[in-house]
Amino acid sequence: MYTGKWLRSGLNLALAILLLISCEKQNPLAGPASTGPADTKTTNNLLPPPPPPPFPPPTIRIWLVGPNLPIRNGWGRFSMGSFALSGQGYFVAGGIMDATHVQGTSTDVICFNPATGTWSQKAAFPGYARTGMASFAVNNLGYVCTGVGTNYSTATKETWQYSPIQNFWSRKASLPGPARSYGVGVGLNGMGYVGTGTTNAGGEDGGLTDWWQYNPTTDSWTAKRSMPAIRGRWGAVAFANDQPGGKAYVGTGVDWPFYGPGLGDCNEYDPVADTWTSMPSLPAGTPGRMYAVGMSLADGGVVGTGYNGYNYTDFWEFSFTTKTWSKMADIPGQRFLAQGFTIGRTLYVGGGLYGPGDTPPTAMNDFYSLYW
Repeated sequence: MYTGKWLRSGLNLALAILLLISCEKQNPLAGPASTGPADTKTTNNLLPPPPPPPFPPPTIRIWLVGPNLPIRNGWGRFSMGSFALSGQGYFVAGGIMDATHVQGTSTDVICFNPATGTWSQKAAFPGYARTGMASFAVNNLGYVCTGVGTNYSTATKETWQYSPIQNFWSRKASLPGPARSYGVGVGLNGMGYVGTGTTNAGGEDGGLTDWWQYNPTTDSWTAKRSMPAIRGRWGAVAFANDQPGGKAYVGTGVDWPFYGPGLGDCNEYDPVADTWTSMPSLPAGTPGRMYAVGMSLADGGVVGTGYNGYNYTDFWEFSFTTKTWSKMADIPGQRFLAQGFTIGRTLYVGGGLYGPGDTPPTAMNDFYSLYW
C-alpha cells in the first residue's frame, strides 16, 4: 500500500520535472544564462544584442598612380609652379626635357580635376618661360613669382596672379628684393610670403635669406625679418599652418658658399611677432636635401623627394601640434625638382628629374596621389 503511494508520488514528480524542462526548451524568449554572479539572472535584454558594426575600411596609405602629366612630343616636366584653387590643382610653366636630355622651358598651365581624374589646359602663363619659381595661393587666387628663363639666362622679380573663375592672368607688383630663382613661396592667413633663393643659376653669386610679405589687397610687398642664418640658401621648401594664429615653415635646400650636403633643418616663422624659431630637423639618419617637394596639410607640413648626390623617394610629415616628424609612404620613383599640391587630405605629386650624381637627368611625367 505505501509502496504504491510512493511510486505514484515519484512518477508525478518525474512528470513535473520533464514538463518544466520541456517548457523551458520551447520558450523562444528564454534569455541566455547570466554572466554575472551565480545567484542572479538577466531578465532584461531578453533578445540577443545586435552584432557589432563592421570595422571601417582601412585608410589607403600608399601612393596611387594617376594620369600622366600632359606632354608634347615625349617631353617630361620639372621645376614647375603650383597651387590648388577651388578643389583643383595647377602646374604652371617650368622646365621640359625630351628623351635625349635636351632641355627647354614652357608657359603651359595644366589643371587636374580630382572629381574626374583628368587634366585640362588653361590659359598659358603670359610671362616668359621659366623654371625655379616661387608660388602660393591666397583667397582662391594663384600667384607665381620670380624664376629664371631658358638655359638659366635671366632671373626675374615678376609677380603674376591667376584667377580660376576668369581663367586669366594679371601682372602684379614685382618683388622689391633681388631677382632670384629657386626661392620659396607660401600663403598664410590672407598674405603671401616669398624668400630665399639664388641670384644666379647654381648659386655662384650667393644664396639669400630675405623674407617678403605680399598683401593682395594693396598689391604691395613688405620686407620682413630675414631667416636667422649667416649663409643664404636656395632649393628649399616651405609649408604653412593656414589657420588663425598659424605659422609658416622653411627648411632644407643648399647653403652658399659651401655647397655641402643638403640641409635638413626646419625653421618656423611667426607672422604676428615677425620672428623665426628653429624647429627639429629631419630625423637622424634622414638625408638633408635640396629641390624637394614641400606641401601643407591641415595638421602638418610635408617634405619629400629631393637631391643630395642621390635622388630620394621618402616623405616626412611635420606635426604643427607636437613639432615632431613622422615617416610617410615612399613615392614610386626617385626624383628631384618634382612639384605637388594638396586638396583636402590628399597629396598630389608629379614630374621631376631623375639622375644621381653626374648622370644626365631624365625628365618624368608620371603623377601620383596619396590620401593621408
